[in-house]
Amino acid sequence: MLNKITKSILLIFFLIFFIVIASLTFKSDLRRNIFHKIIAVHDFYQLKTLTKHVQTRDFSMASKHLLNYIKISKKISKGKSRMLIGVYDAVNLVASKASSQREFNLLEEVFFELVELDQDLYKGRIWLARAVSDTDYKSALMHLEKAIKISPASEEAYREGIRIAQERQDINLAQKFCNKYIEAQLGGNAPRHYGNYFGASSIRKMAVEFSPESKNPIYYSHGGIQLNNFQNYEFVPTSPVDMNGINLYFSFLPGIRVYFKEISIYFSGKIIKIPIQDFTVSSKSAYVDYDNDENLSFLLVNGEDEILRLRYKNIFKSVEKVIIEMNFSRMALSNKPLCAVAKK
Repeated sequence: MLNKITKSILLIFFLIFFIVIASLTFKSDLRRNIFHKIIAVHDFYQLKTLTKHVQTRDFSMASKHLLNYIKISKKISKGKSRMLIGVYDAVNLVASKASSQREFNLLEEVFFELVELDQDLYKGRIWLARAVSDTDYKSALMHLEKAIKISPASEEAYREGIRIAQERQDINLAQKFCNKYIEAQLGGNAPRHYGNYFGASSIRKMAVEFSPESKNPIYYSHGGIQLNNFQNYEFVPTSPVDMNGINLYFSFLPGIRVYFKEISIYFSGKIIKIPIQDFTVSSKSAYVDYDNDENLSFLLVNGEDEILRLRYKNIFKSVEKVIIEMNFSRMALSNKPLCAVAKK
C-alpha cells in the first residue's frame, strides 16, 4: 500500500516537474516573466543589504558587496542587460551618500567596473572622475569630458570639474568648465519611471496654453530657445481665442532663470504691449525674483516639469497672436574668483 502511495506521489511530482520544464521551454514569455521576477527580488535584496552599509557609512563593505553584485551580473549576462539597471541603482544609492575623498576612493574599483559594463553611463564617468581625482587628475578630466559628450547640458560633470580646479587652484581650468556650462543646451535626461512634457529634460523647448483653460487644452510648442539674450517668442493659435493670460510649460534641467519683459497681444486688428509687471504670476514650484522695475524672473531649480502662470485683469477677444519677450540663462555654479570670465 505504501509503495503504491509513494509511486503515485513520485509520479505526480515528475508530472508537475515535466509540465513546468515544458512550459519554460516552449513559452518564452512565461520564461522571461519568471526571470524578470527573480531579478527584481534579487535587486531588492541587494538594495536592502546596501542600505545597512550606507546607514553605518561602511563604504568598504558597500564596495565589496557591490563588486560581488557586479560579478554575479556578469555571470548571468554580459554587457548591457536587465541586470545593469539593478547594478546602477545599487551603485547610485551608495555613491549618492559618499562625500569624502576617502569614501570615493573606497568605491573606485566599483566605478571602474560599472563604466566597463557601459561606457556611456553619464554618472558612472563622473563618479570615477571623483574617485581618481586625487591621484590622477588628468584621467579624471578625461572621464569628465566623456561625460559632457554624453549629456552636454547636464550640470554634474561641470560641478566636478570646477571642484577639481578649485582643489588645484587652477583658475583657467575652472573658467573653462564655467564657460562650457553657461552655453550648453544640448542633451538632457529622461525620467525612467514617468514621462515629462517633452520626453526628456532639456533647455530647448517650451509650450504655451492660452487661459482661460479649456476642457480640451491645446499646447503650442516652441523648440528654438536661445540662452543669454532677450528674444521674442511668438505663439499663434490655430484659430482666434479669447484670453486673459497664458500658462508656460517647461521640462528644463535644474538651475534656469527665466526673465520676462513684456507681452505683445494681437487681437481684433489691434496690438497692445503689456509690461510683465501688470500680470499676476504663480507657478508649480519655481521661485519669483524681481530683477528690476521692468523685468520679472522665475528661478527653476528642481529639474522637473514646471508651469508658469501669467494672468491679466481683462479678457482680450479674438486673439490672433502673442509675442513674449523673454531671456533664458543658466545660474552660475561658482562665484567670480573661479568663474571670472564666464559668459552671462
